[in-house]
Amino acid sequence: MTLKFRFGLVVGSLVLGVVATTTGFLYWTERSFLFREAMERQEISLRSLSQVARESHLSQDDLMLINYVINLPAKNPDVLFAYVVAPDAKGAPQVVAHSIKDLSGVPLSVLPPAPAGARVLRESVMDGSKSLAEAVVAVSQERVAASIEASLARTRKRIAAVTAAMVVVGLAASSVLAVSLTKPVSRLAQAAWLLGQGKLGTRIQASGSDEIAMLSREFNAMAAKLEKLDEMKKDFVSAVTHELKSPLAAIDSYLELILHESKTERDMRKWLSDIAVIRTHTDRLSRFVTDLLDLAKIEKGAFFIQKSPLDVASTAREVVRSLSPLAEKNGVSLQAPAEAPALPPADADAERIRQVFVNLVTNALKFTPQGGKVEVIVEPQEGRLLCRVSDTGVGIKPGDLGRIFDKFEQVKESRSLARGPKGTGLGLAICKAIVEAHDGRIWAESELGSGSRFCFTLPLKDGA
Repeated sequence: MTLKFRFGLVVGSLVLGVVATTTGFLYWTERSFLFREAMERQEISLRSLSQVARESHLSQDDLMLINYVINLPAKNPDVLFAYVVAPDAKGAPQVVAHSIKDLSGVPLSVLPPAPAGARVLRESVMDGSKSLAEAVVAVSQERVAASIEASLARTRKRIAAVTAAMVVVGLAASSVLAVSLTKPVSRLAQAAWLLGQGKLGTRIQASGSDEIAMLSREFNAMAAKLEKLDEMKKDFVSAVTHELKSPLAAIDSYLELILHESKTERDMRKWLSDIAVIRTHTDRLSRFVTDLLDLAKIEKGAFFIQKSPLDVASTAREVVRSLSPLAEKNGVSLQAPAEAPALPPADADAERIRQVFVNLVTNALKFTPQGGKVEVIVEPQEGRLLCRVSDTGVGIKPGDLGRIFDKFEQVKESRSLARGPKGTGLGLAICKAIVEAHDGRIWAESELGSGSRFCFTLPLKDGA
């Protein structure tokens, strides 16, 4: 059962229910109104008869009363008969006027009883506080019911016609509404299918501000994110291939050279130089594999740290010393944190914080041109340590600062200016995970062409 059919069924049922309830209420209201109207006609006939009887008595015009009583059944078809009874000279009740001529002037006792099912209404004819006579009207309940039924039959026909029109219009409207609501859902389903087939450029036209339009915009955002992730995946695969192939090719080349020259006389310094190059490339491979393993741990939620009191400034100075040869090779000035004043220890994992500094300083050296400067600063700030790696490199556009800490993310404009290995876009993502695991925060400040400042905070050891 399709969503369109279910929606149409529900809306159609609601329409039918509303129409049935409305028509039922209208029919009941009309029926009640007709009954009240019939009762009011009967009461009016009785009051009118009583009023005419009073005027006839006061004017001593019995003929006026007789004519009115005789014509009353013609005016009101529900009336079976009507009469006025008053005491004669001896005080005996006598029919003054009757709708049946032959019964006018006879004693009340000779009148036939009202037929079964008739409703008899009586009202005293008063002159002030004095009772002059009694007006009597007998109404046929059968005629009343027949009259009401005839009116209701006409009402039923009108209601049936209106109901049929309302049902047709309601069902048509529900069908149109069902189509208008399910069509965007169908487009979403089709777009999702295309997305599943790998067509990541699929988008849905979204207009308006309703929930369907919001869902369409979210779908487009998701598709754009998937397309971007797919592009990042391709870039990552390319980068991984390069990161693996380059050092392996270099190692293979040097090993081939060593094997080729092993049978000849060779200077030991040359041997040591070649082995050092091989060691450099194996270290590069080792760091790359470590990054991949760290990323896998982060993704699995199995990334743990071992905190202990740590002299962060001393750790930063060690990293600067280890990377000084690379800085000299690139012609970049690399400055370490000052020896004094002594800073309170942080509560941190020494190896992981060293990894953060290595990543940040290596990146700074990679993107800083010859003659530039990279500076590492560690200073206290409101119960924490603020660590900052500043450079005078190419900088980053403000619009890219929010995404450079995402895994596999690299700024293409800056990547092309990097010295040496281009990297895989994992380093900053791992740095972020390490800093956040220490309850710290990491961020970047930069403008294109004006250098960059990568900052992170670490909590102090309790009591420091």
